[in-house]
Amino acid sequence: MTTTPALARDERVRDFLGAKIKNIVGLGEISAAGLPGEVGAAFTQVPADSAAAGFTVGEVILKCGTVEVHTADDLLKAFDAVPKGQKVALDVWRLQKRMTIEITVN
Repeated sequence: MTTTPALARDERVRDFLGAKIKNIVGLGEISAAGLPGEVGAAFTQVPADSAAAGFTVGEVILKCGTVEVHTADDLLKAFDAVPKGQKVALDVWRLQKRMTIEITVN
């Protein structure tokens, strides 16, 4: 099981594409999502009018482009590095399986 030192894992909620994301923290969240460890950034709120409207609460982003997403901060940094107008592939843990969703950065 992959874990990160406690100081690196926090439960702060961050904004992403008009939605809310947070780190996966603790065995309960790992188990609920069916993940191999404390990895990824989970959606906690996805407004219907947000740029993240295709995602749902509980889905976890595991990779942004070529960057592995261990924390929400990893996701935000990787996403911010993608030039506007370009597409980026996001690996998402959805319904207990990994899939890739391509989005255009606005």
